[in-house]
This record gives sequence, structure tokens and C-alpha cells, in this order.
Amino acid sequence: MGSVVEGEESTKMEENLRAGSSEGDCYGLVTICCQIKRNVDEKRARLYQTLNEGKQLVISVSCPELEGQIAKLEEQWLSLNKRIDHELHRLQTLLKYLLSYNRDSDQLTKWLESSQQTLNYWKEQSLNVSQDLETIRSNINKFFEFTKELDDKSSLKTAVISTGNQLLHLKEADTATLRASLAQFEQKWAMFITQLPDIQEKLHQLQMEKLPSRKAITEMISWMNNVEHQTVHEDSEHSLSSASQVKNLLQKYKEFRMEMDYKQWIVDFVNQSLLQLSTCDVESKRYERTEFAEHLGEMNRQWQRIHGSLNTKIQHLEQLLESITENENKIQILNNWMEAQEERLKTMQKPESVISVQKMLLDCQVRKHLPLPNVSWCGWSAPTHAPR
Repeated sequence: MGSVVEGEESTKMEENLRAGSSEGDCYGLVTICCQIKRNVDEKRARLYQTLNEGKQLVISVSCPELEGQIAKLEEQWLSLNKRIDHELHRLQTLLKYLLSYNRDSDQLTKWLESSQQTLNYWKEQSLNVSQDLETIRSNINKFFEFTKELDDKSSLKTAVISTGNQLLHLKEADTATLRASLAQFEQKWAMFITQLPDIQEKLHQLQMEKLPSRKAITEMISWMNNVEHQTVHEDSEHSLSSASQVKNLLQKYKEFRMEMDYKQWIVDFVNQSLLQLSTCDVESKRYERTEFAEHLGEMNRQWQRIHGSLNTKIQHLEQLLESITENENKIQILNNWMEAQEERLKTMQKPESVISVQKMLLDCQVRKHLPLPNVSWCGWSAPTHAPR
């Protein structure tokens, strides 16, 4: 009977379980695989009855050949179930990645198309020398928000590429089209971001042509004072115990650093202004030059201090996030496994499930010796091994 069961269902799997190239194909294949699993499950009771009768017969008569056939039948049954479970998991994973890729790639495509139009607008604005200072400043602030949006979308682009690569490993057909799409996304993204620095530079040049250097220094010091105040406040208020809390604070500090990088043009310009003043040897300008140099030195020292502090904080938070995320993932994996075993136990209440119970017991014995995650960051520590 075992050979018949395995032969029939294996043939169906060979005929039907091929990775589809569309969501509809995947849905259909998952349905087929589930039907095969149901067909096998329907034969479960009959198989176990046959096995029990065979084992009773072995007890009555000494027959090594019969005992070997029973063992082979059990092995074939477990092998078939394992293969079906593997194929079902593979197809469900493929479907999950395909749905994610189609959703994210469509969103990324639309954003790139609309953002290219926005970028063309900023190109025009960066060349418009007739704007007043307030208009230029407004444009600079809006362009900075646009670059922040681009930074946010980089995670979407990364997700598209990552999911696409996962699909390449899972799909058995139509990989050439997918590879071409991934390459096109990389190319479009690279072309997009390479246009930003030139626009940013031209906008800042327009501003510095109309903004006095002394006023630029005063505004920069005021902005840095505000950043220092906020970072000190965040450090004193935050008690970080979860990945989400760390992510939020890390994102805030990264935005500060990103804005500092954006304002680097102003710092470079006012430092260049000192060199221009130094070329003037007129006596009446010496006091002005000295005063300017003092304010500039104060700004540069504060700039370096904040930049170094932000880098240190960001590095620390990234390490903390990695550690917390790793522990949370380990705990989730363990919880998922325990829930799965609980569900399996619910289906193994009948005596004929002895083979599956024995297999599960072996699995549990293996898990017993695996190290558990260290979750001391939550305020308590788990044992390094499961209890014996």
C-alpha cells in the first residue's frame, strides 16, 4: 500500500508542483499541494491500521521479511509527508515573496516616475538667479525634505532588490525577466541619486550669494544649540528596552546628521569667506577680520563636537538595535516553534499517530540541546539550555 500511496502522490507532485511565474499560478499550485496533502491525510487511518495489524502479526510469528516491510512502509510514509510539507512550504514562501515583490516594485516604480518630475522642477529652481533670499531658503528646505523622502524610499528599494533575489532562488522559471527588472531598478536608482548633489550645490550657491557670512554663522550656531539641547533631552528621557524605541531614536539622530551633511555647504562657504577677508590688509578691516575669525572658530568647534557626538550615539544605537533585534528574533522563532508543536500535539490524540509522535519526540530532543536566546536586556535572563 505504501508504494501505491507514494507513487500516486509523487506523480501528482512531479506534474503539478512547479514554481509559477504569477500570483495566480502560485495560488493554483498551493491549492493543488493542499489537495494532495488532504488526499494523503485521508489514507492515514488506513495506513496505521495496516501497520498495527502487521506489528501484531510480527509478534505472533517471527518473520524478518515482514518486519522489514513494515519498517520500509513507515519510512516511505514519513518521507512522503516530509516532501509534501516541504513543497507546500516552498510554494507558500514563493507566494509570499511574489506578493511582496509585486506590491513594493509597483510602489517604487510609481515613486521614481513622479519623483523624476519633481527633480526636474528642482533643477530649474537651482538655475533661477532672480529669486529672493526667502524664496531660495524655502526651496532649500523643501529640497531637503525631498532628500529625506528619498532616504526613506531607499529602504523600499532595498526591499524590492532583496525580495527579488529571494524569488530568483525560489523560482524555477521566468528568472530572466526578473533579473532584467532588478537590474533596471538598480540603474534607475543610481541615475536618480547622482543628480542630487549638483542641484543641492547650486541651491546653496544661490543662498550664499544673498546671505551675509556673519548672519550665516549666527544662524548655524543657533541651529546647533537646538540640536545639542534635543539630543541631551533625548538621552535623559529615553529608557530603551525594545527595538521600536531604539529605531525611533536612531532615526531622529540620523536625521540630525543628515541635516548636518546638508548644511556642510554653509560651513565650507563661511570658512572660505575668512580666507577672502585675510587677503585684505587694510587696517580698518583687521578688527572685523579678528572678530569674524573668533565667531567662525566657535562655530567650527561646536560643529565638530556635535558631529562626533552624533556619530558616537548612532554607532551605539545601531549596535544596541542589532543586539535587541537578534534576541527578539530568537524569542519569536522559539515561540513559533512551540506554537507549532502545540498544534501538532492537538492532531496527535489518536493511537494511530504513534509514528508522528515518535518523530516529534526526536525533534524535541534535538531542540532540547539548542541554546536559548539571552534576553537579559529585558530585565531577566533565560537559561542557556532548555531544562532537562
